[in-house]
Amino acid sequence: MSLKRLEARWKPALTSILEELDDSQYLKLMNWLEKIPQGVKNSKVRGDMPQIIIQYYGVEESISLLDKALNFWIPRKDAAVQTLLMPIVEKMKSERQKKAKGKKTKTAGEVLQKAAEDYPQRSSQTSTIYFNPTEAVSTSGIKRKADGAAAVKPKSPKVERKNKPTETIKPVKADPDAPTPPQQVKLPPNKDPSKPSGAAKPAKASSAPVKSGRIQIIAVKSTNKTNTHLVVRLKKELLEVFITTRLLLETFGFKPYDDVKEQIQGLLPLSADAIILGNKISELKKA
Repeated sequence: MSLKRLEARWKPALTSILEELDDSQYLKLMNWLEKIPQGVKNSKVRGDMPQIIIQYYGVEESISLLDKALNFWIPRKDAAVQTLLMPIVEKMKSERQKKAKGKKTKTAGEVLQKAAEDYPQRSSQTSTIYFNPTEAVSTSGIKRKADGAAAVKPKSPKVERKNKPTETIKPVKADPDAPTPPQQVKLPPNKDPSKPSGAAKPAKASSAPVKSGRIQIIAVKSTNKTNTHLVVRLKKELLEVFITTRLLLETFGFKPYDDVKEQIQGLLPLSADAIILGNKISELKKA
């Protein structure tokens, strides 16, 4: 399916999806579409927005954007929305896989063609193979010599090898009066005097990446008394991170005994300054 045909299916599906959103969900989606100027958003009615979204984001990027929005930001995982969205998403993924496979096949063909062009052409040389004294065979065909002369392949001279007499090695008797050479004593690794036995090994540096900055909490995936699983946005990058429930409650002043997910869900998105170590928020300060 070409990009034009995919767009022809995506535009009416996107129109129906936007009609399924209520006013608060629609406004939240519009706030995330940062490429579209605010003046354009305010001047266009909901029915005109599918064309505007495709114009600013393109077909494939707008499909990926709505897929994330309706599964994390809003979210709308009900059948009314997902039955319109998922066939388009799956078709786009299938087309990308076909393109990637086609590129691999094309690259392999180009490599083989290049190898064939670079392979040196061997000049055809006629060599004579001797079968008997009266015939000579050529690699380009079997031909009999016109003059009937016998072609004799010279024999290499034989070289006689004479075995040298085996020398007998006589045992040497040790001199009892000679001094005994000192023997080298090997110490085990932990007994090496040049190295202290209790030397501490250097600590390995942590390989977890550290990220910091202003984040926006856009979704709560799960929570319990110990940890909370969040979806956050940091510099236009979506991240799934974990935070201790106690730190989250203290930062935003939530009540510890109520449903944390229910308290936060109605106030999203929430902004805060955070330090993220790997996939864990180690520090959080309300913006």
